[in-house]
Amino acid sequence: MLIHIVHQSSTGNTLLGARAMADEFGATGHQWRLSRVRDTEHASLVEADIIGIATAVYGFAPARNMLRFIDSMPELAGRPAFVLCCCSCVPANSMRTVWKRLNSKRM
Repeated sequence: MLIHIVHQSSTGNTLLGARAMADEFGATGHQWRLSRVRDTEHASLVEADIIGIATAVYGFAPARNMLRFIDSMPELAGRPAFVLCCCSCVPANSMRTVWKRLNSKRM
């Protein structure tokens, strides 16, 4: 199974969390791909069996470029997806915001 995690990380903390998840997937025998949101082509998501979105929280909201990326993603045809959010203080509704947008692509 191929798991593709797309991340937005300015300080490296979100990347650290995404890499830890990817390593755990690898330890259980799954293949994984980790890519920056700005370097990710939508076509690469079609190959994945599971999509992961890892984003930092800035000013009580998820990264805007990640939200734009999700909004422009192709349909995921019911494939599983997950969300990882990292923040230094209050996540507010960031996980819910990202999940709602990502879940709308799973139709």
